Amino acid sequence: MKKLVLIISIAILNTFCTSPKEENKIDLNIKEIIDQKERIDTLQVKKLETKTQKEFSDRENDVKSEKAYYVIKNVNTFKNRFNNYCRKSSSSLRIRNITVQIGEVNNTFQYMFNSHIGLIGTLNKKDGSLKEVTMVGQGDGSLNSATNILVTMGGIINGVNPSLTPNERGQILKEIGFLNDNVDINNLEANTKRGEIKYWINSSKYLGIMFGASNVNN
Repeated sequence: MKKLVLIISIAILNTFCTSPKEENKIDLNIKEIIDQKERIDTLQVKKLETKTQKEFSDRENDVKSEKAYYVIKNVNTFKNRFNNYCRKSSSSLRIRNITVQIGEVNNTFQYMFNSHIGLIGTLNKKDGSLKEVTMVGQGDGSLNSATNILVTMGGIINGVNPSLTPNERGQILKEIGFLNDNVDINNLEANTKRGEIKYWINSSKYLGIMFGASNVNN
């Protein structure tokens, strides 16, 4: 039964994978988004430069006083759980090293497994706990890339909540529409909750699948 679910899941993902003819369109789309983000970031920097030192100090004090909500207390614990899940799934995917970037409000990390799939993490500045983790994946038309997306989604779930059984992890994917009959894998937007953790998904034809876990209070 588990093998059947895996085969069905990979078949669904393969309908999402991009053919080589579409790669130029995807690259253009992503470049446009990156350029737009850079323009927005530039405007934000200019606005920040006009702030007084007191405003920066007030914001810093607000961050320190906020309660740190998280999906897991230690980012290295997440890494180890994720890697163990991949190992048990006979996948070669591994998080080797996590390099945290210091931000004004939150700290972050990015980790690319390859050119088609990666992770983005947001950490609380207050205690370094993992606030949210997101997979960004785009198929390349191969069975391997489709499998990697599916394994990474399972790895995220296991990374923040290893007590869930395989059936319970599968139920989460069903509730966000990923394994439903007649699903449009290019047009998903849904979320579901387990305790203090919210699992969510967003997808589109040219930007791929974004799947993540965050604290319900964030």
